[in-house]
Amino acid sequence: MDANELRELLDQYLTDSLTPEGKAALIRAMDAPESLPMLESLMESDFIGERYVESENLNVKEGLHAWLKEKIAEAPAIRPARNQARRLMTRISIAASVALTISAAAYFLSGEKDTRPVIAIVADTVHDAQPATYKAKLTLANGKTIVLDSLAHLQNAAAGLVSMSADSVLLFNPGGSGSSAVVTNKGETFSFKLPDGSQVWLNSASRVEIPAAYLEKERRIIVSGEVYVKVAANPSKPFISDMNGVEVTALGTEFNLNAYENEPRPTATLVSGRVRVSSRNAGQSSMVLVPGQQAQLLESGQLIQRKATDLERIIAWKEGLFHFENADLETVLREFARWYDIQIVYQDKPSTNRKFFGIVRRSNTLVQVLEILKDNEIKFTVNGKQLIVSTK
Repeated sequence: MDANELRELLDQYLTDSLTPEGKAALIRAMDAPESLPMLESLMESDFIGERYVESENLNVKEGLHAWLKEKIAEAPAIRPARNQARRLMTRISIAASVALTISAAAYFLSGEKDTRPVIAIVADTVHDAQPATYKAKLTLANGKTIVLDSLAHLQNAAAGLVSMSADSVLLFNPGGSGSSAVVTNKGETFSFKLPDGSQVWLNSASRVEIPAAYLEKERRIIVSGEVYVKVAANPSKPFISDMNGVEVTALGTEFNLNAYENEPRPTATLVSGRVRVSSRNAGQSSMVLVPGQQAQLLESGQLIQRKATDLERIIAWKEGLFHFENADLETVLREFARWYDIQIVYQDKPSTNRKFFGIVRRSNTLVQVLEILKDNEIKFTVNGKQLIVSTK
């Protein structure tokens, strides 16, 4: 197999158009020792640049090769769509995507830290920021606040309000009167179950308020930030999520809600089942979503419906990933700001024409994820809780 054939198979893998025959051929090529120089050459010229090739640590190269082979083996093999315009990435975006995923992987596969100075990539770096921790606060109706990070010290502090479910997920039973809330700050993420078995995942800087009467007539929660909900089926008690002027009603389904104040508009995206989305601001307008659709609330209070062609990107945070497709710099850095609990300071207005594609693990530190932008003439200075950005 020559380099062009190997490049084409990698392109097909990244654009989900790899045939069963192509998948088998790609795995065979990666098993062949003579293919390794071609693979490294492709990574050097198209994807990673000097970071990968200059590494003298053989474990990094071998680990990266094994990691890529494993990911290809896991990928479903499909027949290419007849309409090739449906390919999700151009040749340029493919290169960016591989750089995002593989350059980040190279940090960890060796089991050793890279000893070369980060300053060569992220200039004037004073500090680094760690990824978000698994943590939240439970605020009770009486104002008492309890830190949720492990069950060990909760059993006394929460007075029977929390326990561990059979599948090792924290179970919260609101009880009493008034409302309780589970809150994550910037730099935190958390998940828990409600007493009916519905499970809720909170992204950073998010809040879920649960009334004490949660199970009486209906199951209602009030959401801000971003949450993912897997609703336990109960036709007699609809599950209602209240989000910044939007109500999402479900019987048994999975959906994502995004209501960050600094994002363009509140958005509900349906992953499975059926939901009804209503607006309280425009004459009680409503719509029913099927999987793969989303509803967005405009500033006028009007609901609009659109197809969520990027479903994997929307729920990537729940799977521990940053996933960007055609995102501008400000969109990328807003996600980083919430996850790493930092403030973004722009020295000049970033261009909206510069787009970013790719996937990287959220377990990386801030400096490590900033490396994915190193070839885009962007300068970063990390100073305490501030990330100073210059694009000139």
